[in-house]
Amino acid sequence: MLICIATAYIRNITIRPSPIKDWFYFLLVISLINSLNYSLLTLFFSFNLNLMNYLVNTFFTFSFYIIFVSIFKYYLKGLND
Repeated sequence: MLICIATAYIRNITIRPSPIKDWFYFLLVISLINSLNYSLLTLFFSFNLNLMNYLVNTFFTFSFYIIFVSIFKYYLKGLND
C-alpha cells in the first residue's frame, strides 16, 4: 500500500512522467519498504530472516516493473481505441 501511494504521488507531481524515472523511483521505494520491514521484524519481533530473500525479491520486482508497465500501456491503448 505504501508503495502504491508513494509511486502515485511522485507520478502526479512530475510534469512529464517517464517510465524510466518511475522505474528508478520504484526501486528506491521498494528498497525502503523492504528495509523497514526487515528492520521491524528483526529488531522488535526477533524473527530470524534471510536478507538474501529480500534482495532477490527487490531485484525481480524491479526487473518486472518495466515489462508490466509496457503490457498495461498496450492494454489501456486497446481499451481506449
